[in-house]
Amino acid sequence: MTGQEFPFTLAAEPSTGRDAEWQALNAEIHDHRDDWPALAIKAAYAFGVIHDVCESVDCLLKAPNAWPTTYLPAFGVCASGIELLGRCLNGDTQTEGTAVKNLKSGLQWLISSSPKDPMRPSVVIVTRYADYDVDALVALRHFAAHGQAATKKPLSVDVELLDAFPQLIGNAMERYWYELQNCVAYCENLARANVLPLRSAPIAKMWGCFSRMSAGGPFYQFDWRVRR
Repeated sequence: MTGQEFPFTLAAEPSTGRDAEWQALNAEIHDHRDDWPALAIKAAYAFGVIHDVCESVDCLLKAPNAWPTTYLPAFGVCASGIELLGRCLNGDTQTEGTAVKNLKSGLQWLISSSPKDPMRPSVVIVTRYADYDVDALVALRHFAAHGQAATKKPLSVDVELLDAFPQLIGNAMERYWYELQNCVAYCENLARANVLPLRSAPIAKMWGCFSRMSAGGPFYQFDWRVRR
């Protein structure tokens, strides 16, 4: 991709409230224009951070004895990326108290972006050992990330839980990309979402990815299958 190419056209370009900060991050990337719309830069950042999260999951699943030692932490990390997707979808402006809402929205987006069983509309993942619906995955994330406390909902985790997530996340990001280009409401929600402009690396990574493959392509490349 050359410095003159724009990776996609948004359906709308409302202000993010931090336009100058997003454009300053983009200006740190060599050979890229610094006048791209702030919302496009924010979109690339969100995609890039979610990809960073997936890379972290990949590292945990490639560790010795990934099952069971690092498997549950890997799911907890994965859920944080899905929560960020939900924050962007919801246009969440809050800094606390909305984690469950955003995670559920992200998980529902995964369900609605892939073929599903109409008889089980809340099921996200089906393995040979268990079915995992939205509430079960939310409970499992809390267990993994918040001190291993007892939960109201029975917990289940098996070695196939994460197998399908790269495909699900890739499909979700493909659909989100499409909606940002075609639906003003998604652009407005992304603009409102409270996402901190922290570093330029995720933006640089996604500009490169967008020039070579579809929006879901970087996520489809992960293989999270682990053997016992």
